[in-house]
Amino acid sequence: MNNTHSIHSVSRDLPGWQKLGLMLSLMVCSVTAYAQATSVLYIAPTGGSATVNAGSGSTTADRMLFSILDTPDGSDSLDGTGVVPITGGIGRQVINLGEIPGVRTLGYCALEPGQASCVPNSLRRYVGAVDVSCGLTTSPRSGPVPLNVTATATCQLNLGNGIELANADYRWQLPSGVTTPTQQPPGTAVATFTLNTVGSTAINISPTFDFRIPVASATATRTLGIAFGATTITAFGANPPPSVTITSPNDGDIFTAPALFDIDAVVTPGAPGLAITQVEFLVDGASIAVDTAAPYSAPWPARFGTGNYSLVARVTQLGQSIDSAPVKIQINPAANITEVTLTEPANNVRIESPANFDVAADVIRGNPSDVIAQVEFFANGVSIGIDVSEPYSTPWPSDQPPGFYTLVAIATQDGVRYQSPPAIVEILPVASEPPSVAIVSPADGAVLDAGTPFQIEASASDTDSSIAQVEFFLDGTLIGQRSSAPYTVAAPIGLAAGAYRLSARATDSDGIINASAPISITLRDAPDQLLLVSAGEALRVQPGQTSVIVVRVSNGSGNIDGVDLAWAVQGGQNAAVPPGATCATSDTPATGVVRSAASGEARIEFLAGCAAGARRYQLKIDLG
Repeated sequence: MNNTHSIHSVSRDLPGWQKLGLMLSLMVCSVTAYAQATSVLYIAPTGGSATVNAGSGSTTADRMLFSILDTPDGSDSLDGTGVVPITGGIGRQVINLGEIPGVRTLGYCALEPGQASCVPNSLRRYVGAVDVSCGLTTSPRSGPVPLNVTATATCQLNLGNGIELANADYRWQLPSGVTTPTQQPPGTAVATFTLNTVGSTAINISPTFDFRIPVASATATRTLGIAFGATTITAFGANPPPSVTITSPNDGDIFTAPALFDIDAVVTPGAPGLAITQVEFLVDGASIAVDTAAPYSAPWPARFGTGNYSLVARVTQLGQSIDSAPVKIQINPAANITEVTLTEPANNVRIESPANFDVAADVIRGNPSDVIAQVEFFANGVSIGIDVSEPYSTPWPSDQPPGFYTLVAIATQDGVRYQSPPAIVEILPVASEPPSVAIVSPADGAVLDAGTPFQIEASASDTDSSIAQVEFFLDGTLIGQRSSAPYTVAAPIGLAAGAYRLSARATDSDGIINASAPISITLRDAPDQLLLVSAGEALRVQPGQTSVIVVRVSNGSGNIDGVDLAWAVQGGQNAAVPPGATCATSDTPATGVVRSAASGEARIEFLAGCAAGARRYQLKIDLG
C-alpha cells in the first residue's frame, strides 16, 4: 500500500505519490511548522504560508510595516497591505509563498502613532520555502499468517538556494520487536517483519526535517514535520478478507472548483454469506464518511479546495479492515477568478516631490457580466481614494510626506474583495535650493603688502534653509571655516609676495554645497626706501607761490605704486602777514596724504605762506 504525503501543493506526476495541499490543517495527515517565536528564521512549505513575528523595539510604536525585499520569482505576497498592528510588542505578518523553493527576505520597521511611513529595509526576517515529498509503501497489504511484510519509506527534497538540511528522521512506528531502519531522509529506508497473529497491525512514519538558513544564522534550525494516518496491514486466518474498489471517480480525474461529485465503491465479500459491517471513505487518510449498506458512496466534501488528493475506501468484515487501492484526483481553480493589478505607479519607483501622479489599477473580471462595485486604493494600509467606474484610479494625496509607501488596490465584486499584489514607491523630498556665497573683503584685484595681516570676509545666505558652515580657500587650499556669522578668517601669516586666488564655499542645512566666484589679490613687498626727487630751486619756497615737492617710494625690487604718504610742512611761519604781502600767514595746506604713481613718485603741493623762514618737510609712509 502507498501512503505518500508532501508539503508542496503541486503534483510532480510521480506514480504512486500523493501530494499534500493547502488543506493540511483539516486532515489527519498534516505538515507541522514548530513554534518559531520572534526568530529571524522561518521554514514553511512552498505554496503555503508562514507567519513572521518581529519585535518592534519601541514602547510607543503601534504598527509595523513589512516589505518583501528578495524573492526567487516574485510570486510571493503579503496578507493585507503590509502594515500590521503591534500587539504585546510583536508585529505578525503572513507571507504567502510561491511554488519556487528558496529563501525569501522580508524587511520591516516600526511606525509610531501618526507616522505615515518608514524604511523597511534595515531589519530583516528570512523565510525558507521548501518542497518535501515523502511516501510509505507496504507490501503486501493483507494475507494469511504468517505474513511477511516489507515497508519502504522514501522522501524527496527540493530546497532551492540558501537553505540547508541539518538533520532528518523518518520516526518509524513499527510493531514491537521490529528493528527500526537506520537510513534517514532523503534516502530510502526499508523495514521488514513477519506478522504471526491474525488481526490488523498499524505501521507509520512521521518524518521531521531540521533546516537552516546560513545567511540568517550559522547554527539555528527550524523543524518541519509530516504526520501520516496509520497504514493498516491485515493478517487473516481461515476466512479470507473482503476487497473493495473505488469505481468513481477514476484515478487521475481532474475537476474544476467547486467540485461536485460522489465517491462510489464496490465490495467483494471475503466469503459468501458473510455480512459487510461498513465502508469508510478517506481523503488523504482522513475519514469523511461511513456507509453501512450497498450501494456504497459518499459526497465529495465542499470544504476541500483546490489541490491534489488521494481517495481510499476501507471495508470492514468480521473485524478485519481492508483498504482499496488509492485513487488520485486533482481539483483546479475556476477559470473565472477576478484579478486586480496595479498599473501605475510601477513597483520600486522613486518619485520626486512635489509628487503629482495617479494610482491606477486594472481589473480583469472572471465573467464579463460580473459587476465591480468599487476599487479602493491604499497606501501603507490607509485608504487614499475610491473609484467606482473604469478606468480605476485616484490622485496621489498632496499632503503625504516623503518616504516609502506600500500601495495596493482592492476591488469589491458581489461582496467579495480581491486584492492586487503590492507596489512599493518612494516619495523623495523637495529639491533644495543651493546657498549663495561671495567674498566681500578684500576686493577683487586688491593689492596688499606682504607681511601685513589682513582678514578675509564672506557673505552667505540661503532661501529655503540655513547656513551650516562657510569654508575659505587660498589657491584651492582650505585655510579656515566658520559655522556662524560673521564669516571671517585671518589670512595665513608669512605669505610671500605674488598673486593669489581667494574663494569661499557654503554648505546649507540640507547638505547642499555652493562655491563663490573666486577673486584675485596681489601681495607686494613692503616699501623700505623714500627718495627726495626734487632738488635745487625746486626746494626753494616763494611766499604766495605754489611749491611742488616730488618723492619716490621703492624697495629692493623697484619702485612701488599705490603707497600712501602722509606729509606735513613745519616751520617758517611769522606771527603776522608782512606789510604789503598778499599771501596767507601759513602754508596751505600744511598737511595731506598723497599716493605714489606707477613710477613710485608722489607730488606734494601747497601754497607757501608769507613766512620768511626755512621749512621742514615731514613724510610718513602709510603701510595700512
